[in-house]
Amino acid sequence: MKKISYLLVLLAFNCFAKASGYPTDISGNYDCHGTEYDTRAAFHCTMRLTKTNMTYAADVRCTDGSIYSGTAIYNSSTHSFASLAVNPKEAKETGVALADVSKNNEINSVWTYLNQSTLGHTHCVKQ
Repeated sequence: MKKISYLLVLLAFNCFAKASGYPTDISGNYDCHGTEYDTRAAFHCTMRLTKTNMTYAADVRCTDGSIYSGTAIYNSSTHSFASLAVNPKEAKETGVALADVSKNNEINSVWTYLNQSTLGHTHCVKQ
């Protein structure tokens, strides 16, 4: 009986999560703008998220010529993800981000480079 109750709770939760309006798959192209907090430097990038089994590959290209590639882990229950990305031409530009995904496929994130004090905020809109 406990197994059946547990299964029903899981099924109800899964139905609720899908009906909530939040995306279950965040794959796609995004237009992103942001600011580094300490320098107040603004940036504009495009981001492509591609589902790769249980994670997402992230490909980011910025208008200043910077390119980042990384991996994201999306939690569809909390509508958030964590990611790690690196600029292959500048290893010191390896960073981590925490992001929230909205019902309308917008992503807001805060990020930092490893071993540095730089913080940034990014807002992305799905294209």
